[in-house]
Amino acid sequence: MKRSALILCLLGVAFLIVGSVMAAVPSLEGNSHVITSSGTVVFRPDEPQAEKQSEQASYQTPIDQIGYLTILLSAGFLSVGLLINRKRN
Repeated sequence: MKRSALILCLLGVAFLIVGSVMAAVPSLEGNSHVITSSGTVVFRPDEPQAEKQSEQASYQTPIDQIGYLTILLSAGFLSVGLLINRKRN
């Protein structure tokens, strides 16, 4: 195996591990949060429905997005490394 192909494959595996951890850990922690509040609930019928829908929580954090991009980058490293190895043999 050519040295550059080996380095690219090792980078791909390393990025795959790091990306998987970054994408999985925040989503596991996101399910265990407890929301506590106190006070009164006020109903306002004049509020538009669009504002209420925009306040819904998003379960995808920036760490998740970076993790997914890292996984895609690892796939690129692995693909290029394997293509270089295939062309040399």
